[in-house]
Amino acid sequence: MKERKTRQCPPPPAAYPWLLFYHGRGFRNQTFHTITHPASSQNNSGSSSSVRSVPELRNKTVWNSCHGWLILSDNDEDQFSLFNPVTLECILLPPYDKLNPKTDINACALSSPPTDPSCTLFLFDSGLCRILFCRLQSKRWSEKRYVKEIDAVNKRKSDTDCLELPVFCKGKLYASTRRQLVSIDTVEQDTSNLVIKPFGD
Repeated sequence: MKERKTRQCPPPPAAYPWLLFYHGRGFRNQTFHTITHPASSQNNSGSSSSVRSVPELRNKTVWNSCHGWLILSDNDEDQFSLFNPVTLECILLPPYDKLNPKTDINACALSSPPTDPSCTLFLFDSGLCRILFCRLQSKRWSEKRYVKEIDAVNKRKSDTDCLELPVFCKGKLYASTRRQLVSIDTVEQDTSNLVIKPFGD
Protein backbone atom coordinates (compact mmCIF):
# COMPACT_ATOMS: atom_id res chain seq x y z
CA MET A 1 0.00 0.00 0.00
CA LYS A 2 1.33 3.42 -0.95
CA GLU A 3 2.26 5.51 2.07
CA ARG A 4 -0.05 8.46 2.56
CA LYS A 5 0.87 12.03 3.26
CA THR A 6 0.14 13.14 6.81
CA ARG A 7 -2.52 15.55 5.55
CA GLN A 8 -4.49 12.60 4.08
CA CYS A 9 -4.59 10.67 7.36
CA PRO A 10 -6.69 11.36 10.45
CA PRO A 11 -4.68 12.44 13.49
CA PRO A 12 -3.65 9.65 15.88
CA PRO A 13 -6.05 8.64 18.68
CA ALA A 14 -6.19 11.08 21.59
CA ALA A 15 -7.20 10.82 25.22
CA TYR A 16 -10.50 12.52 24.39
CA PRO A 17 -12.84 12.14 21.37
CA TRP A 18 -12.21 14.20 18.24
CA LEU A 19 -14.81 16.68 17.02
CA LEU A 20 -14.90 16.78 13.23
CA PHE A 21 -15.73 19.87 11.16
CA TYR A 22 -15.97 20.01 7.34
CA HIS A 23 -14.87 23.09 5.39
CA GLY A 24 -13.18 24.28 2.21
CA ARG A 25 -14.27 24.02 -1.42
CA GLY A 26 -16.65 21.10 -1.79
CA PHE A 27 -16.14 20.40 1.94
CA ARG A 28 -13.02 18.42 1.05
CA ASN A 29 -11.12 19.47 4.19
CA GLN A 30 -11.70 18.40 7.78
CA THR A 31 -10.63 19.96 11.05
CA PHE A 32 -10.19 17.50 13.92
CA HIS A 33 -10.53 19.24 17.27
CA THR A 34 -10.10 17.70 20.72
CA ILE A 35 -9.81 18.82 24.32
CA THR A 36 -6.38 17.59 25.35
CA HIS A 37 -6.47 18.60 28.99
CA PRO A 38 -8.44 20.89 31.32
CA ALA A 39 -7.90 24.57 30.66
CA SER A 40 -5.41 26.16 33.02
CA SER A 41 -3.74 29.49 33.52
CA GLN A 42 -0.83 28.25 31.40
CA ASN A 43 -3.11 27.03 28.57
CA ASN A 44 -6.47 28.73 28.52
CA SER A 45 -7.66 26.94 25.42
CA GLY A 46 -6.85 23.40 26.56
CA SER A 47 -7.42 22.27 22.99
CA SER A 48 -5.71 20.85 19.93
CA SER A 49 -6.67 21.01 16.24
CA SER A 50 -5.45 19.35 13.06
CA VAL A 51 -6.52 20.23 9.52
CA ARG A 52 -6.62 17.25 7.16
CA SER A 53 -8.13 16.12 3.85
CA VAL A 54 -8.90 12.43 4.32
CA PRO A 55 -10.15 10.90 1.02
CA GLU A 56 -12.61 8.53 2.74
CA LEU A 57 -14.28 11.46 4.51
CA ARG A 58 -14.70 13.76 1.51
CA ASN A 59 -18.31 14.43 0.51
CA LYS A 60 -19.53 12.20 3.35
CA THR A 61 -21.87 12.55 6.30
CA VAL A 62 -20.57 11.10 9.56
CA TRP A 63 -23.54 9.53 11.33
CA ASN A 64 -22.01 7.84 14.31
CA SER A 65 -18.86 6.37 15.84
CA CYS A 66 -19.20 2.79 17.11
CA HIS A 67 -16.54 0.31 18.23
CA GLY A 68 -13.78 2.50 16.76
CA TRP A 69 -15.47 2.77 13.34
CA LEU A 70 -17.17 5.75 11.69
CA ILE A 71 -20.53 5.17 10.01
CA LEU A 72 -20.55 7.25 6.82
CA SER A 73 -22.97 7.94 3.99
CA ASP A 74 -22.23 9.42 0.59
CA ASN A 75 -23.80 12.85 0.11
CA ASP A 76 -24.62 12.12 -3.55
CA GLU A 77 -25.69 8.47 -3.35
CA ASP A 78 -27.71 6.30 -0.99
CA GLN A 79 -24.70 4.29 0.09
CA PHE A 80 -23.28 3.71 3.56
CA SER A 81 -19.76 2.69 4.48
CA LEU A 82 -17.67 2.00 7.58
CA PHE A 83 -14.29 3.63 8.07
CA ASN A 84 -11.65 2.90 10.69
CA PRO A 85 -9.67 6.15 11.19
CA VAL A 86 -6.76 4.30 12.81
CA THR A 87 -6.18 1.46 10.33
CA LEU A 88 -7.70 3.40 7.36
CA GLU A 89 -9.75 0.32 6.47
CA CYS A 90 -12.98 1.09 4.60
CA ILE A 91 -15.96 -1.26 4.10
CA LEU A 92 -18.52 -0.38 1.43
CA LEU A 93 -22.09 -1.55 1.94
CA PRO A 94 -24.57 -2.11 -0.88
CA PRO A 95 -26.92 0.79 -1.66
CA TYR A 96 -30.20 0.54 0.22
CA ASP A 97 -33.55 0.96 -1.53
CA LYS A 98 -34.58 4.61 -1.33
CA LEU A 99 -37.21 4.58 -4.06
CA ASN A 100 -39.92 5.74 -1.67
CA PRO A 101 -39.74 9.55 -1.32
CA LYS A 102 -40.95 9.25 2.29
CA THR A 103 -37.73 7.54 3.35
CA ASP A 104 -35.99 9.64 6.00
CA ILE A 105 -32.98 8.06 7.73
CA ASN A 106 -32.61 9.80 11.10
CA ALA A 107 -30.14 7.60 13.00
CA CYS A 108 -27.99 4.49 12.81
CA ALA A 109 -26.07 2.06 14.99
CA LEU A 110 -23.48 -0.70 14.57
CA SER A 111 -23.97 -3.85 16.64
CA SER A 112 -20.30 -4.86 16.98
CA PRO A 113 -16.92 -4.45 15.26
CA PRO A 114 -16.82 -5.68 11.62
CA THR A 115 -14.52 -8.51 12.70
CA ASP A 116 -17.54 -10.07 14.45
CA PRO A 117 -19.40 -12.41 12.01
CA SER A 118 -22.73 -11.12 13.36
CA CYS A 119 -21.84 -7.44 12.87
CA THR A 120 -24.92 -5.59 11.62
CA LEU A 121 -25.59 -1.98 10.62
CA PHE A 122 -29.02 -0.62 11.58
CA LEU A 123 -30.60 2.40 9.87
CA PHE A 124 -33.65 4.01 11.46
CA ASP A 125 -36.14 5.38 8.92
CA SER A 126 -38.57 7.80 10.60
CA GLY A 127 -40.39 8.53 7.34
CA LEU A 128 -41.65 4.97 6.89
CA CYS A 129 -41.41 3.84 10.55
CA ARG A 130 -39.02 1.02 9.78
CA ILE A 131 -35.57 -0.29 10.60
CA LEU A 132 -33.25 -1.21 7.73
CA PHE A 133 -30.44 -3.58 8.64
CA CYS A 134 -27.56 -5.19 6.84
CA ARG A 135 -25.41 -7.98 8.24
CA LEU A 136 -21.91 -7.35 6.92
CA GLN A 137 -21.32 -11.05 6.28
CA SER A 138 -24.21 -11.28 3.80
CA LYS A 139 -24.21 -7.64 2.61
CA ARG A 140 -27.96 -7.77 2.07
CA TRP A 141 -30.50 -5.23 3.33
CA SER A 142 -33.65 -6.32 5.18
CA GLU A 143 -36.34 -4.23 6.81
CA LYS A 144 -38.68 -4.33 9.77
CA ARG A 145 -41.73 -2.04 9.91
CA TYR A 146 -42.74 -1.37 13.47
CA VAL A 147 -45.95 0.72 13.56
CA LYS A 148 -47.98 -2.05 15.22
CA GLU A 149 -45.28 -2.75 17.80
CA ILE A 150 -45.03 0.94 18.75
CA ASP A 151 -48.82 1.18 19.06
CA ALA A 152 -48.71 -1.81 21.43
CA VAL A 153 -45.85 -0.29 23.45
CA ASN A 154 -47.62 3.07 23.76
CA LYS A 155 -51.03 1.44 24.25
CA ARG A 156 -52.50 3.87 21.74
CA LYS A 157 -52.53 4.32 17.96
CA SER A 158 -50.11 6.85 16.51
CA ASP A 159 -49.11 7.52 12.91
CA THR A 160 -46.25 9.86 13.82
CA ASP A 161 -44.31 8.16 16.65
CA CYS A 162 -41.05 6.63 15.49
CA LEU A 163 -37.93 5.08 16.96
CA GLU A 164 -34.90 7.30 17.42
CA LEU A 165 -31.62 7.66 19.33
CA PRO A 166 -30.54 4.01 18.99
CA VAL A 167 -27.69 2.69 21.11
CA PHE A 168 -26.10 -0.69 21.78
CA CYS A 169 -25.29 -1.65 25.36
CA LYS A 170 -23.89 -5.07 26.35
CA GLY A 171 -24.98 -6.58 23.03
CA LYS A 172 -28.55 -5.26 23.23
CA LEU A 173 -30.11 -2.62 20.97
CA TYR A 174 -32.19 0.14 22.57
CA ALA A 175 -34.08 3.08 21.11
CA SER A 176 -36.68 5.57 22.28
CA THR A 177 -40.14 6.64 21.22
CA ARG A 178 -41.55 10.00 22.27
CA ARG A 179 -42.92 8.29 25.36
CA GLN A 180 -40.47 5.65 26.49
CA LEU A 181 -37.37 3.52 26.00
CA VAL A 182 -37.71 0.22 24.14
CA SER A 183 -35.47 -2.79 23.62
CA ILE A 184 -35.08 -4.46 20.24
CA ASP A 185 -34.30 -8.17 20.12
CA THR A 186 -31.95 -8.76 17.18
CA VAL A 187 -31.51 -12.53 17.48
CA GLU A 188 -33.09 -13.38 14.12
CA GLN A 189 -32.02 -10.43 12.01
CA ASP A 190 -32.03 -12.20 8.64
CA THR A 191 -35.75 -13.05 8.89
CA SER A 192 -36.74 -9.47 9.81
CA ASN A 193 -38.05 -10.92 13.07
CA LEU A 194 -37.08 -8.01 15.34
CA VAL A 195 -38.98 -8.04 18.63
CA ILE A 196 -39.72 -4.56 20.00
CA LYS A 197 -40.92 -4.25 23.59
CA PRO A 198 -40.90 -1.74 26.47
CA PHE A 199 -37.60 -1.54 28.36
CA GLY A 200 -37.69 -3.78 31.42
CA ASP A 201 -40.24 -6.32 30.08
